[in-house]
Amino acid sequence: MISGKKLLGLLAIVVILVYVASSCFVAVGETEIVAVTSFGRLREVWKDPGLHLKAPDPVETAIRLDARLQILDSNASEYLTRDKKNLVLSTFILWRLLDAKRFLESVGDAHTAALRLADLATSELGLAVGTYDLSDFLDTEAERSAIEALMAGVTENCRQKAARDFGIEMVDVRLRRMNFPQQNLMSVFNRMKAERERMAKKYLAEGDEQAKRIRAETDQEVRLLLAEADKEARITRGQGEADATRIYAEAHQAAPDYYQFTRKLEAYKQIFDDKTTLILSVDSPLFDLLRGPKALNLPQVQVKP
Repeated sequence: MISGKKLLGLLAIVVILVYVASSCFVAVGETEIVAVTSFGRLREVWKDPGLHLKAPDPVETAIRLDARLQILDSNASEYLTRDKKNLVLSTFILWRLLDAKRFLESVGDAHTAALRLADLATSELGLAVGTYDLSDFLDTEAERSAIEALMAGVTENCRQKAARDFGIEMVDVRLRRMNFPQQNLMSVFNRMKAERERMAKKYLAEGDEQAKRIRAETDQEVRLLLAEADKEARITRGQGEADATRIYAEAHQAAPDYYQFTRKLEAYKQIFDDKTTLILSVDSPLFDLLRGPKALNLPQVQVKP
């Protein structure tokens, strides 16, 4: 039989072997980078996911670093513009690990890295804001371009310094919010109101000008259409009158007596009404129909009872 002391010794040996084996094998995930240090000095960096072998602790120590894109929100800070006006800006930073060796030597961990990056972004943003006037951020037309140019310059400067000093890639620095100190709010709001009123008047003037141009073009088109329609009407009327004259002439040639009879009836319709008093001689052509059918050389019709 194995004595108690030997059993305890075997168990201790097994525990030590398990510990040594577990500390010799390191599994590297897809979202991390593992830095292996030996007595505080960096020996190797593993970026490929999988199982890796190292010396047991404490001879070599594995330090796990997050390789994913990370977001850092910075606190709102007050900045001074070129014309000595105050702005309150808050930003967020997108960053990830670039050089593990430099990262460990300069900052050591993610918490310290966040503090360094926030200080760097604040410093660069303060320098950049100092090259702009307050009006550049209040003008509706120039506001977007000014902010885009400002943040693009800040991002580029931060990216270079972070890579060189901290081993960090600063992917982007974006403006999250822009505000004004409480004591300057009313003056800023009044200025923004005046700017919006100016833009509104500009748009109204442009709209009125465009409306006048459209109305003028429409009136011109209407005049052209009316002139064309009047031209077509005159042509049609002239053709109708010509056709009527031709028909009258053909009718006169075919039945001259009947033509004269109808023309005189039409003349009577134009001349006589219930208030007309007409004095004619008995020889007047207009008096023919009033003298009976003999005057028109029409056949007399006798009606028998």
